Amino acid sequence: MIASEPSPAPSIDRQDFESGILGRPVYRLTLPPPPRSSTLAGPLTLLRERLTQEGVGLVACRIGAGDAEAAAALEAAGFRRIECLVTLSRPLGVPGEMPPGTGTAVPADHESCLAIGRTAFTFDRFHADDRFPDEAADRLKEAWVRNSFAGRADACLVSRDGATAVGFVMCRFSQGQPAIDLIAVALSHQARGHGRRLVAAAMAHYAPNYATISVATQQSNLPSMALYRALGFAVMGSELTYHLVP
Repeated sequence: MIASEPSPAPSIDRQDFESGILGRPVYRLTLPPPPRSSTLAGPLTLLRERLTQEGVGLVACRIGAGDAEAAAALEAAGFRRIECLVTLSRPLGVPGEMPPGTGTAVPADHESCLAIGRTAFTFDRFHADDRFPDEAADRLKEAWVRNSFAGRADACLVSRDGATAVGFVMCRFSQGQPAIDLIAVALSHQARGHGRRLVAAAMAHYAPNYATISVATQQSNLPSMALYRALGFAVMGSELTYHLVP
């Protein structure tokens, strides 16, 4: 009988961006994919004990929504399920024009977009985890917008009311195809079609050269889920996010 290869051990990587915002070390945990030749329970328990002693602030782990073994092992080790993240995609089709009132962000738009990033998000995993103050989650989103302008994003597009940016969509590449990385509309301008125009602007921006565009959003974010479905996006998969706060 040929012995099966042992599964790789769980690995952790420090997340400098989140660590800087939250003020304590933050790590991302990656589990070996199924099928696994060894149990996860023991390694995860030892990991929790070690990180508790080291004063780590957060360990985050994302697994496939159907991975019952990993979910059970994470919960047994003290991880809490925070969100279900849904990935959607649609073909870009024939290139269209940018919707009226949308365009590439210019430096004069930056402050408005930073304010939107600081105030418009409520469904992300840090806002959903009541062990973190909303103020810290707000600063994280604001920093994400700032980093997008500084080069994280491939394209930074805005929707304007007159000369003022009232919404933004930041796009970058995932597996060689464009993806919506961050999108938000100012609270004062929501439910006025700006979100739809921003998604259409992203599609128009990439349609001449790429076949598809994707986005990930929380399953609990019903307005976003409804918007993407209405625009022809189809669900491609879903993942569960877990947090351990030692």
